[in-house]
Amino acid sequence: ILITLAVAVATVVLLRLTQNAPVTAGTPPPAPSGYETYSGSFPLDVSFQYPKDWRVESMSGRGEPYVQLTIKGPRNQADTYRTAFIVRLNPNRSNGGKFDSLLQLKEMRLQHLDKDGKVLSEGKLRVADMYAQDARVSYTIPPLLQQGLKGLPIDVKSRLIFFERNGAFYEIQYVTDAAEFDTHNTHFEKLLKSFSFSLK
Repeated sequence: ILITLAVAVATVVLLRLTQNAPVTAGTPPPAPSGYETYSGSFPLDVSFQYPKDWRVESMSGRGEPYVQLTIKGPRNQADTYRTAFIVRLNPNRSNGGKFDSLLQLKEMRLQHLDKDGKVLSEGKLRVADMYAQDARVSYTIPPLLQQGLKGLPIDVKSRLIFFERNGAFYEIQYVTDAAEFDTHNTHFEKLLKSFSFSLK
């Protein structure tokens, strides 16, 4: 009961924070051929373009007040893994979240990769006129038992973007079979370049 109450209070704070946040001027441009435009409302009041044959799903955390969109793409050739883009909003600790700083969030993500996790590169960029941190990583998902058959290990490559906006930490992630990273990277670049905050 106490955990549920804490999450509820933190979610209310999160809603207030994002509702009062400044917004990017202008309306999202029309999506080019082959793409759709997602436009959300608070607390995840963002807009971005994504492949029109991909599927957007939303969820919120239980026990942790994050809000997340998962943009699900195609499965790999072996049909063992699905490409996805993830957009997540986390409140800071003073507003009911888990993290005190963006650096703490980033370090936690990079230190808790799966087997053979490696940080391939780190850099900086701008997303929606915000300074952001950029990391590329690789790791291996161990074999799993699926329907009684021994699965295969999956080599995964991921790109993680982190930035802070008005008391909340944002993450934008691209995760896919390592062999198909270049195949879908153009779509991820399109999402980043089109990413903005929706007008109210």
